[in-house]
Amino acid sequence: MPKKFLDTESSSLVLYVQATISKGVCQPYFHFTRFLARRFQLQNSIEKLIRQNEELLRKNTSLQKQGRMIVEEKMEIIRRLERTEEANIQLRRMLSDTDRACKDLQQASQVDDEPRFTLAELREVLQEKNVLKGRVMELEEELENLRPGRKERERDDLLRYVDTLCSRTDDGEEMLVYGPLPREPDEKLYPWKYERKDSGVRKL
Repeated sequence: MPKKFLDTESSSLVLYVQATISKGVCQPYFHFTRFLARRFQLQNSIEKLIRQNEELLRKNTSLQKQGRMIVEEKMEIIRRLERTEEANIQLRRMLSDTDRACKDLQQASQVDDEPRFTLAELREVLQEKNVLKGRVMELEEELENLRPGRKERERDDLLRYVDTLCSRTDDGEEMLVYGPLPREPDEKLYPWKYERKDSGVRKL
């Protein structure tokens, strides 16, 4: 209720009370006074509640604004976090690609450092190899041709050695030897096998 209207009504009541007093009516005046005091108290309480309500509305509006600001800040933080995660994924992908490129470069550099030959050089090496191989085969054939003569000479030397052992006696007389003869070393029996290891063919 507007305050101006209440003041007008209160003035009317005051005039009414004054008129009643002038007529000598006291009992109604007492009740009316109590009613008027009670009405003023209620009016003050209503005005106080109105002010409190306005204050609460103002605080509620402020809290709503703050809430909207907090929600907007939260959404902005979420967007920044998503952008940061995307950037992190891209950086990891770039790092992986860089590591792979470095490994490829290292392998390429190692391959470049390896010795390489031209086709002409390879052909020349193969020709030399074939020539040397043919020469080795020729030398082996010559050795095969020489081996029978050596075997005969070695066999004759061995027979002479056995005859010498059989004819040797303490008093100058011939004495027969019984039992098996001691085995000669392989180097003496088959000298050509051991001479081949040190021959020039193996060195070639």
